[in-house]
Amino acid sequence: MCLLIFLRLFIYNDLMKINKKIIWRFFIILLILIIALEALTRLLGIADVPLRDSNSVTGYIPKSSQSGRFLTNDWNINAMQMISTKEFSSDNNEILLAGDSIIYGGNSLKQKDRVGEQLDSIMLDINVFTIADASWGFKNSLNYLEANQEKLFGIERIIFILNSGDFGEPSSWRCGSFHPISKPVSHLIFAVRKYFIPQCLAKPKKDTLVKDYNATRKLNLLVSKFKNTDFIIFLYQNRNEYKNKHNLIKLLDKDIHTRVGVYQLIDYSPIWKNKYYSDGIHLTSEGTAALAKILKRVTNAN
Repeated sequence: MCLLIFLRLFIYNDLMKINKKIIWRFFIILLILIIALEALTRLLGIADVPLRDSNSVTGYIPKSSQSGRFLTNDWNINAMQMISTKEFSSDNNEILLAGDSIIYGGNSLKQKDRVGEQLDSIMLDINVFTIADASWGFKNSLNYLEANQEKLFGIERIIFILNSGDFGEPSSWRCGSFHPISKPVSHLIFAVRKYFIPQCLAKPKKDTLVKDYNATRKLNLLVSKFKNTDFIIFLYQNRNEYKNKHNLIKLLDKDIHTRVGVYQLIDYSPIWKNKYYSDGIHLTSEGTAALAKILKRVTNAN
C-alpha cells in the first residue's frame, strides 16, 4: 500500500515537472513570436502613419515636418502640415488643393502618386501643395485657411475638391486608431487595434469638438480677404454618382461669391474612366494622374 502511494506521488511530481516545462516552453515560444511580429510590423511600416494634432479648429490635422513609409509607400508632411514634399512659400505662383482622403491619398499610394504631386509634376512654374486629411469636410478646410490666412495670403489659386459627403458638419477628432496623436509603444498592438478593434470615441471631446457654422458665409469672407487669389470648387462624383451623371451643384448655396469658379467631374467624361476608382470613391494611381490632368484644365479655364 505504501509502495503504491509512493509511486503515485512520484508519478504526480514528474507530471507536474513536465507540465511546468511545457508551460514555460509555451510562454517562451509565445514571447519570441510576439517579439518577431513586433519587429516585422516595424520593418514593414504597418504602423508608420502620419501623426495628428487634435484641436477645435480643424478637428485633426497631420503634424508638421514628418515623413515615413507604410509598406512600400512613402509619405511626407511639410512644415505647414501639407501633404507635400516641397516646403511652402507664398510667392504668388502656388496652387493649394484642399479636401479629404481623395487628395490626401492615404496608405495605398506613394507620395509621388497623390493628386497634388501629380498636378505639381505637370504644372510649369507653379508649385502645388495639398492640405487635407481623411474624412475632412468642407468646413475643416475652410477653418485651416482662416487660421493660416496670413501665411497663405499671396497664394495664386485655392481649389477645393469636394464630394457629396463633404457638406455636412465639420469632422472632429475621436479616433486614435485612424488619426493617431502620438507614437504607439507597440506597433503590433496599434496595427491589431486599427484593423480589428479600432479605438474610437462615441463622441468627440469638448476640447477637440469643431463647432458647426455656415460654410458659404466663411468662404465668401475668405474670398473678400484674399483679393488676388482665385477660388475654385471642384465637385467630385463617387463611382455611383458618376455612373448616373449625378449633378452635385445643387449642394452649393446660390449666394456663393461670384469669384468662386465651380466645376465638376461629370463634365470631363472623355478623360475620366470608371477604372480610375479603387473602390466606391477613392482613386488608383492612374486615377490621381487623370484627376491632375483635369485640374490642370480647370486652372487654365478659370
